[in-house]
Amino acid sequence: MSYAVVFNTFSGHRSRRWNEKLITQLQHELDDTILPYPVDSLKGLHTALTDVLGSDAHTLIISGGDGTLNRTVNALLSHPDYRELALALIPNGTGNSFALDLNIKTPMDTIEAIKQGKTQQVDVGEIITEGGRRFFINNFGVGLVYDITRLASKMRPIGALSYVIATLIKLIRLPSLRLSLTIDGQHESRDVLFLDICNSQYTGGDMRMAPNIKLDDRQFQLISVPVLTRRLLLKTFPKLFNGSHVEESFVTSQLVKRVHLRANKRCACILDGDLADELPLTVAMTNQTLTFYCL
Repeated sequence: MSYAVVFNTFSGHRSRRWNEKLITQLQHELDDTILPYPVDSLKGLHTALTDVLGSDAHTLIISGGDGTLNRTVNALLSHPDYRELALALIPNGTGNSFALDLNIKTPMDTIEAIKQGKTQQVDVGEIITEGGRRFFINNFGVGLVYDITRLASKMRPIGALSYVIATLIKLIRLPSLRLSLTIDGQHESRDVLFLDICNSQYTGGDMRMAPNIKLDDRQFQLISVPVLTRRLLLKTFPKLFNGSHVEESFVTSQLVKRVHLRANKRCACILDGDLADELPLTVAMTNQTLTFYCL
């Protein structure tokens, strides 16, 4: 039996030498066979997972950020030879938000979690469009959160701080978005600054967007915020880091399982830190789960 390690050679600001040291460290600490798979494209990821699924690997270690994790989850769940593997995440990206839900902050945390054998079941969500579907395990967002993520992606070398800086820059202009929503069968319209549908608590680095959600409760926490004054937004912004923003009267927070979204103008979304599809689309909870090591 062995451990397979998939690492994004372009993730975060790590060098090739850092990744080589990581493999050596894993071999030493876990005292088992390590199968390394450096990837730099979706084709390379698919090829790597084909090899992993055909091997005796019992655990897949993913070294990268939220985007790398999303692409790996999608390639894994859609693979024709898919079989269940225990998953371990080494935070090596820009935001590394999902790792915080697992209480993982460093490679040594990941190694310790594997040694302890503590695991967490994680629900899997999906977005459904005319072109198909895509899985996610962290969060979906439209509006201002899309603009922030797009800008932050251009500042990756500074890590999670890029989301804070991008947020402050984007608060200069506050465009609204008119959404037509069907939430668990109920129709309504909202004018929002942004809307997030979260499967985990953290997003944008260590912003605790959805403090009431659990990784295995078979539902999402939907957070929407209307257009506000810049002064009120700046006053509320620090509360995102401890989750107390949901106590504000202007924040709508609800637990949901299926949401259809349509916008009054061309609008794309973010999915687990990646820029993704355009509306209209449906966000839904699936019956699938994944097993992650955690602390």
